[in-house]
Amino acid sequence: MFKRIALVAIGMALGVCGMSLSREVFTEEAQAPQAQAEQKPPEDQFLEEVMSGLQDADMNKRQEVSGRLMNLRAKTFEGLKKIFEMDKGNAFGSPRNLAIMQMGYWRFEEAAHLLAENIDWRIDPATFPDGMDVHPVACYPAACALHMIGGRAVWAAMVAEIQKTEDDGRLRLCCWVLSETEGEKVALAILEQYLSAGNDESKARLEKAKEYVEVGSGVFSELDK
Repeated sequence: MFKRIALVAIGMALGVCGMSLSREVFTEEAQAPQAQAEQKPPEDQFLEEVMSGLQDADMNKRQEVSGRLMNLRAKTFEGLKKIFEMDKGNAFGSPRNLAIMQMGYWRFEEAAHLLAENIDWRIDPATFPDGMDVHPVACYPAACALHMIGGRAVWAAMVAEIQKTEDDGRLRLCCWVLSETEGEKVALAILEQYLSAGNDESKARLEKAKEYVEVGSGVFSELDK
């Protein structure tokens, strides 16, 4: 496969007229090159079709394309969820790591509770590329993804986790997400709102959470000790 990729790169560099190895072939046997000079990448073709469809004069056509996009989003989330559940690797760039980060990039609010449940899932720091400047939170991709998603679904999931967790590390991570997504002042106001309605046990956790929100990024100082 590497040989075929190299041949494609050389062919492009030399300007060989419309000849490249088929992008669909992943077998061990070499395949004859096919003319693709005028063929656009599939993702470009799809985007052109979508952009055209959303501007179509026919409302039914516009609704059809909109429905396809919603279906694509739903299928993407389900696919990422399956990868997350199947892969147990904890290396940087592992399938699970990438699935979590894609949930954040796509801002899947429906992933909030799944990510909250796994907020303390940790990447092995030794697997980060040499020389990479790694912030402590980077070892916790679920926290990073929750930060990217933001919004009510995330802070609701964070408060729910804060009220029930007995693990100080998880509590610190939830407080970081809450503070970073909502800002310290709003985060404290949200916790105060739940304090007035909570039981004695949850109130103690909420009070501790207020302390961690005020600390900000300093909450990570005790995580890996």
